[in-house]
Amino acid sequence: MMNLANEVTYRLEYLHQVIESHDETGIQTWLKFFKAALDRSHFDECGRMLLMVRRSSRCSSSLTLRSVVVHNEGLLRLSQGCLDEAEQCFAEALVLYHEAGDRYNEAQCLTNLGEVCRLRGQWQSAIQFYQSSKPILEELDNPTGLAQVYNNIGLASMSLGHWAEADQAFERALSLFQQINDQVETARALNNLGRLYRERGEGQKALQYLQAALTEFQRLGDEYSQASVLNNLGALHCWRNEWDQAKACYERSLELAWRVGDHTGVAHTFNNLGELSRMADDFEGALKLYRQGLEIAQVLDDHPILAAIKGNIGLAAAGQGQWKEAVSQYRESLELKAQLGDLKGQAITLNNLGVAYEHLGSIDEAISSYRTAVSLFKQVGNAVNAAATLINLSQPPVGHELSINERRRCLREAIALLSGAEAVERQRLAARLLAELKGANEDR
Repeated sequence: MMNLANEVTYRLEYLHQVIESHDETGIQTWLKFFKAALDRSHFDECGRMLLMVRRSSRCSSSLTLRSVVVHNEGLLRLSQGCLDEAEQCFAEALVLYHEAGDRYNEAQCLTNLGEVCRLRGQWQSAIQFYQSSKPILEELDNPTGLAQVYNNIGLASMSLGHWAEADQAFERALSLFQQINDQVETARALNNLGRLYRERGEGQKALQYLQAALTEFQRLGDEYSQASVLNNLGALHCWRNEWDQAKACYERSLELAWRVGDHTGVAHTFNNLGELSRMADDFEGALKLYRQGLEIAQVLDDHPILAAIKGNIGLAAAGQGQWKEAVSQYRESLELKAQLGDLKGQAITLNNLGVAYEHLGSIDEAISSYRTAVSLFKQVGNAVNAAATLINLSQPPVGHELSINERRRCLREAIALLSGAEAVERQRLAARLLAELKGANEDR
């Protein structure tokens, strides 16, 4: 039996011939093997396949073939975290599919544009793209596409903190996946519901859904997905201060990721293990784990995980009081997140950068970082973190550089932002700090 690489090479040779003859079968064969390579993160193989089909498309007048080339290049760039390039490809493919009257792939491109926005932290825009694809998929009576759209709406709604909308969307996706008997996607929907309930602070429900997802993936023999669920279970145990259980989940996830060759998953899990050590104030241990993940991410040239790990190295450096090193790591992380268009990630890093600048006495830089972070958090609809940053901005030593009225404005705005959020403790903190300023002098 041929291995994947040999089979793909064989199919490429076959494809070259059938596309020259304008054979639709050749395109479908190419799509099948491109997806197989992409699902396994074999990006080099995907690149070679795209090169081959591009050469064939230059000799063909087929609008379908041109659409396929551009669309799948977008999928590759999306998987690599190159969001600007992915967006350009999907926008071009959308026009081509519309011209060709290919309604199904038109809907897929709208969904993919939504994914670009979601990964940038532009969740409201993402939902708008997903909603635009729904009528097309309903018209086509395509439950598979609809289920995926509902799943994506759930992910974006969860990121916005819109728990009821996310719950409704995930449950609808779960029902549709069960209806079409897609066991893999059913298990993924269970995993997403587990993540949702963890975010909502409902630990027991989260545990039930995540364990159900893990059991299902074990039954299916899907070790790749098991590793992902175990990472989520580790995060849940970590949230519940169950450190030993969290570590056991992460270590098992790492073992599976190594075994199935999921090097991106390996890098993520080293990062998670590093976080576990950092939260235990074992900063040296955390740095060792982060660097192991960083080395793999650099080989993969995986910008999203590189950005995450560098940000976490900054946090570990801050924990050791090494504020200059923290600033250096935050800046590198910030640059990568800017390249990725990750607005939420930039906002989080800018907030951390503000804290580091405060400790270095660079108050102007701290104020600038905080203000930019607030703007970005608002832009992506993250009221809770915007409010937290406003609270930071209102307090000394940064607060000493602001007028009393400006500090009051920051705290009032924080309270207003938190009014519709499930963040009672932060609301109380902001209200208490505002009360402490009540008797202070007006603007200097």
